[in-house]
Amino acid sequence: MTLSDYCYKKGMNLQQYETLQQDIENTALAIIQNVKNMYKTDTGVYYPINEILAFNTDETMKQFIIVELKRQGMEFYDNNKLWRY
Repeated sequence: MTLSDYCYKKGMNLQQYETLQQDIENTALAIIQNVKNMYKTDTGVYYPINEILAFNTDETMKQFIIVELKRQGMEFYDNNKLWRY
């Protein structure tokens, strides 16, 4: 499911869609900044996804955040259960 499909099914208008899209991007950037603070150097090790997506949200939103994290350069493995940056 794409973000536009999700928003359409939720009955959102264009402004709400753009706001949600920006929120997802900002969340991903904040996660990456947090990761850089947690791990100063690239260790090449994969870590559990729960470490960076510990907040409560529905699975669909988590998938949108994961897609944005991938766009920002984060790598995922084992069906998006492990990550490294």
